[in-house]
Amino acid sequence: MQVFIKTITGETYCVDVEKTDTISKMKTKIYNAMGLEPAYQYLVHGKNVLEVHGGATVGDYGIEARAKIQLTKRMRGG
Repeated sequence: MQVFIKTITGETYCVDVEKTDTISKMKTKIYNAMGLEPAYQYLVHGKNVLEVHGGATVGDYGIEARAKIQLTKRMRGG
């Protein structure tokens, strides 16, 4: 299924995912589409921050086909 990744600058990317894909796998697909390293991706769907920890899947977050997911760049460091 296709989901739409919308950036803070208004750009939109289409990514093919499956409900069984982990969030980590989805972040890798986003990296392939737009070149932003998974460690720097901060994803929000509805009120949920999509976390890699625990092996959560796209389906676990209730993400459906043609869903819009907000992406901002995570700042690393201290």
